[in-house]
Amino acid sequence: MFTNCLKRRLPFSMKILCLLLILTTFLFACRQNPPVESLPFEASGNKLAEEADTMTFPLVGETPESQSGREISFRLSDYLVRPVTHTDQTMIADHPMAIFVYPSEAEIRQLQLELGEDLAMVADDNAFYFSQASNWLDSLQMQRIVLDRRYIEFSQPDGKVLFLDTRSRKAPYWNLILFNPPKDPLIVSPVGLTPEDLHRYFDSKSLVN
Repeated sequence: MFTNCLKRRLPFSMKILCLLLILTTFLFACRQNPPVESLPFEASGNKLAEEADTMTFPLVGETPESQSGREISFRLSDYLVRPVTHTDQTMIADHPMAIFVYPSEAEIRQLQLELGEDLAMVADDNAFYFSQASNWLDSLQMQRIVLDRRYIEFSQPDGKVLFLDTRSRKAPYWNLILFNPPKDPLIVSPVGLTPEDLHRYFDSKSLVN
């Protein structure tokens, strides 16, 4: 219904309204980012900084791409930060799950300035791919979470902990973060994601399309 709304010849203000309805209806929960400046992970002196270059790269979108005129990346090392103290903005992840990341309200406003009427089309496309990924994850009976915080603390069974800043400088506005301990988190684009990618990462023996 909302997809059709965006495709009709409506005034631009109505398209933006439809966009906001999409973002709040289908697993959408726009977030307010706190005015927090996190230090680069490498600056923390943590031993994990030495491991960043050897961590698993994404199945999709390994090469940094251009998003609205800026460089983006799906490399895990581009998201790692030192442990943060803002616990109210930190989500704890310690079991298999898929985390949906959407643009914040501030980012939507920025995208509106940059893309104009094209924002509705971009949001509609990402809504389609996220819906498709959600259906595939449902077939795996995988927990799906819409992120409403900025940071994620990933805890591994061996005690290893990774802190990710989902609003890092190269973070795309839309992305999906997969976690299947003891594997490292996998950051992927919803565009181009396949059932086989999910099957392989979650070590699933069966996947219903």
